[in-house]
Amino acid sequence: MEGFCDVEAGGFRFRGTSRAGLATAVAIDSLGILCDAGACDLRMISADVVLLSHDHPDHFVALPQILTQRQLLGHGLMRIFAPTGMIDSLEAFLAAGQLASARASWRYELIGVEPGDWFEVGGGRRAQAFEVEHTVTTLGYIVYDVRRKLLEELHGQSPQDLAARRAQGEPVDREVLVPLIAISGDTVAAGLRAHPDVAKARVLLAECTFIDAAHRERAVETAHTHLDDLVALLESFENEAVVLYHFSLRYRAEEIDEALSERLGAGLRQRVKVLLPGAWTPGSIR
Repeated sequence: MEGFCDVEAGGFRFRGTSRAGLATAVAIDSLGILCDAGACDLRMISADVVLLSHDHPDHFVALPQILTQRQLLGHGLMRIFAPTGMIDSLEAFLAAGQLASARASWRYELIGVEPGDWFEVGGGRRAQAFEVEHTVTTLGYIVYDVRRKLLEELHGQSPQDLAARRAQGEPVDREVLVPLIAISGDTVAAGLRAHPDVAKARVLLAECTFIDAAHRERAVETAHTHLDDLVALLESFENEAVVLYHFSLRYRAEEIDEALSERLGAGLRQRVKVLLPGAWTPGSIR
């Protein structure tokens, strides 16, 4: 669909669109998670979990469309996680949407989240919210795979011995959380240091609004990330892949590609992908 694109990174497919101030919505297919909801596409409505970063409209305004399509196609409950401070206004927004449509009967649950909160996101996975720096209260998220690992002192024990210990109620393993996806939300580059697992996640979905040296002050004023501030961080991070999104409409796709090629080292450039909808690259805003 025009205005949306697919990016493969770290074994995951990211589907969606993102341009600063216009719309951001990125679905992670295999996880059933939608990161922000500023646009609607039929390929992303199957996500049962939505992680909203903050209350700027370009990050949530398409929720009525998404919920309507889910209703029409018979999808179940959608759980929408968002900063606690925006829950009341979001509830009023969705209630108005249902009131405006006589046939609307949306199935959703709004869940307020505070920095540090943990919650289940399905598929044996768990997420944690962390606060980042922006002009309003904004959350980033890390999605973890929850695994079990045999206790070190029991290595070499036979399956029969382990089964006997389990039968007696003795612990034989421990929980291990493996960071899969880190989602920055809208933030300055330093916000990526707000949680230690941002640097360790298999894939980092990182905003990169500004790339031009002339826009450094604008990045500071709006509390967004500038590419020059991001590069040093990414070079020290361990992510298998990085997906950059939320570019300003000031920049055409070729300008973004040229900037990345010039400022990223060869090794880092190979790890960095760009989520950039081809239809929304006018380069007309200065």
